[in-house]
This record gives sequence, structure tokens and C-alpha cells, in this order.
Amino acid sequence: QKLIDLMNQYEIPYMENTAYTHVDVPLKDRVKLANEEYSKNRNVYFLSIHSNAITTESPGPGSLKAKGFEIFTSKGQTKSDQLADIAAKWYKKDFPDFKFRQDMVDGDADKEADFYVLRKTACPAFLVENLFFTNEEEAEFLLSEAGQMRIATCLFKVVKEIYETQSNGILA
Repeated sequence: QKLIDLMNQYEIPYMENTAYTHVDVPLKDRVKLANEEYSKNRNVYFLSIHSNAITTESPGPGSLKAKGFEIFTSKGQTKSDQLADIAAKWYKKDFPDFKFRQDMVDGDADKEADFYVLRKTACPAFLVENLFFTNEEEAEFLLSEAGQMRIATCLFKVVKEIYETQSNGILA
């Protein structure tokens, strides 16, 4: 909601489909809505915002100590990677006090995943994981008003840069 408030303040157009509900909107419905909008406007992209968690069943020693921000795109190099690069730049700049979990194997900082919302959207899409709720320090930050505002402000910078540069071929 804080990101939406910032976008409204600066008159940046958006379409949201989950912020005002406590009901989980099925992934299929989210993707369908994004694809419908993309068919009408090639400057549409899909941003999926989350906070991470690892269960005790997750593999690896110390998995409950996992920490940091992550950005995901679908597999392969696409326009989604360009958007993720913008997000990575702002996360690294705005959160030097937190770990940024990246995968530079393909030359960029995003991680590639086979998440439904990334592989089924027709438009460029990226997903951000804002810290870990299973890490006590990060959970406190995520639950704080100041932490939420810092994340919203960072995401606003990402959205604003994409919006201001969309005519340069990043999207359409």
C-alpha cells in the first residue's frame, strides 16, 4: 500500500490486483489480468512483491538464518532482466546494511526461477523477495513502519526509473 501511495502522489500509472484484499488472489488470475493488460498496452510489466521465508524442512545448515533481498526473473535473457537490473541497482544502493543475494552466472544479479507468475506472463516480469520473515532481525525490520517505508521507497525508485525510461525501448 505504501508503494501505491507513492505512485499516486507522483501520478505514475499502475494496476494492482492484490494490495487491497486479505484473500489470496490465485496466481492464474494474477497472470490472466497482466496478460490482458499487456495485450492492450505493450508498456505493461509485472512486478510481484514478496517477503521470503524458509521452513525448518528446508535443506541446509542454518537455513533459519537465511537473510537478504533477492530478485527473480524467468529463465533466459529477456526484457525482464533489464527491469531486474534496475531493481538490483536500487536495492544495492538503498540497502547497503542488508545482504543482496545474487546470482551472477549469466552476467546479471537476478536469480532465474520457474515461478508460475514469471513463466506464464506474456509481459516482462520480475519478482522481488524482501528479506526473510524467518530471520528475527529481518522480520522486525519488515514489521516496522520505517522498514516498510524504506522498502516502498526503494521500489518506488525502481518503478519511477522504469516509467521514465520506458520510451527508450525497455518495455515496448
